[in-house]
Amino acid sequence: MRITTANIRKRKAKGERFAAITAYDVVTARLADEAGVPLILVGDSLGMVVLGYSSTIPVTLDDIVYHTRAVVRGSKKALVVADLPFMTYQKSPEQALDSAGRCLQEAGAQAVKLEGGRTMAPTVARLTSVGIPVMGHIGLTPQSVHQLGGFKAQGKNVEQARELIDDAQALQEAGAFSIVLDGHCRSCRSTALNGTYFAICFLLAFFRMLFRPSFTGRFRPTTGSGAQKKPAAEGLGSGLFRLLSGRRERPTPPILRAQRARVERVGGSEGCCKQCVPRSLPEV
Repeated sequence: MRITTANIRKRKAKGERFAAITAYDVVTARLADEAGVPLILVGDSLGMVVLGYSSTIPVTLDDIVYHTRAVVRGSKKALVVADLPFMTYQKSPEQALDSAGRCLQEAGAQAVKLEGGRTMAPTVARLTSVGIPVMGHIGLTPQSVHQLGGFKAQGKNVEQARELIDDAQALQEAGAFSIVLDGHCRSCRSTALNGTYFAICFLLAFFRMLFRPSFTGRFRPTTGSGAQKKPAAEGLGSGLFRLLSGRRERPTPPILRAQRARVERVGGSEGCCKQCVPRSLPEV
């Protein structure tokens, strides 16, 4: 049985911390599900991570439906949230209703996510009124990258922080079960919010596997053995997993390690530096 939005609210009420991740395919969804991740987002970030676009704006609703189907097939327990792409909900609440309906009916998602604060509150209220769970998204909103002037942190001053808090409260009153606070200043976090909010952006699964950023932990599908065997993602709530803050030495990405190993194995050609790969292999 899948985790529901009610389960997410209960975790918030108990003060439990939990992992959340993006996935775009069966394999990643299955790994996240086996690791005990309770919530998977099929984000429009797939446009940049998988499809090679420079932003999330070119992503279509058909793209989201296609990849959400794969994630739903690959997971059994996690709550799957489908991201509504650019211009598939901004025109009117009725347009958002049609788009969200496709995500639930055709793709099998259990909830949808949309960007925007107070301006999107009526749309969130319309969706929740017909039984469609909604996750809000404020702060750094990638679909507004041109208006924001790039992927920049928001809420750096008092005025911006208050606006973000007002946006979050508006979404909560409209019925959003959770809110993503993306690219924000810590001062924007408000204890006045009763709903669940994620203080950081969802971890992009492909980015995590390729580059292993220093601010993330390392999960395996399960930890322990026998009766003590449990999903590794449960460690987030029990304190076994910590998000590390502050500066520390960043590990070398696997791609660079493999490239350097190949250079060392082949050796440098005469007259060039050791970082260069020779045009021909040396004689054995």
